[in-house]
Amino acid sequence: MSTLQIKGMDDLIVASFLNSYELTKLNNQWGMRVPIVEDKMQYLTDYLEHHALTGLVELNAEDKTFLIRPNLMLEQKLREWTVNGNVNALNPADIRMSTLFVWTALFAQRREFGVVVPTGLSPKLQITFEVLFSKYIESAKLVSNGKAFQIQPFLEVFLLSIIHKRPVMETGEFSYMLSDSDKRRVRKIMLKLEEEGEIRNA
Repeated sequence: MSTLQIKGMDDLIVASFLNSYELTKLNNQWGMRVPIVEDKMQYLTDYLEHHALTGLVELNAEDKTFLIRPNLMLEQKLREWTVNGNVNALNPADIRMSTLFVWTALFAQRREFGVVVPTGLSPKLQITFEVLFSKYIESAKLVSNGKAFQIQPFLEVFLLSIIHKRPVMETGEFSYMLSDSDKRRVRKIMLKLEEEGEIRNA
């Protein structure tokens, strides 16, 4: 794999561990099938093309899943993160700001009360993940109800993606999840960030 492919696959696998997944045997090796809502399929397609992963990840629009085909990185991550196919430990070295952006863009959805991301992590691991999330995104926090996290306030994630010049496809995905009140605030905040020179490369 190229450096671009490695980074893209790494973030995708870890983001999927933080959501929910099923392991499936292919040619006597483990692949990982992950549920995805229909309106995230275009983002995933763009992500796979950008990271040259279309031959390693299969998108199934009919059953709304994607399949990470068996590969050495997946095999390694399964050894480090799981026992009997279930996540039993989080490796902080694998969770970077880019991972959190991919996790949010791929799995978060706007609901009436805010932006939520489903999770299959155990209650104990959810607490650990909340701490790791705050390490990189200090201006926002995760609040769990046991089955999903709510990102509060979500506007901060959108602004960080702008500041760090994340891919347009990702920042665009975040913009779709902004509330009407957040959208009204964005222009004023963006002008201030540009004046202060806060927009920079990640």
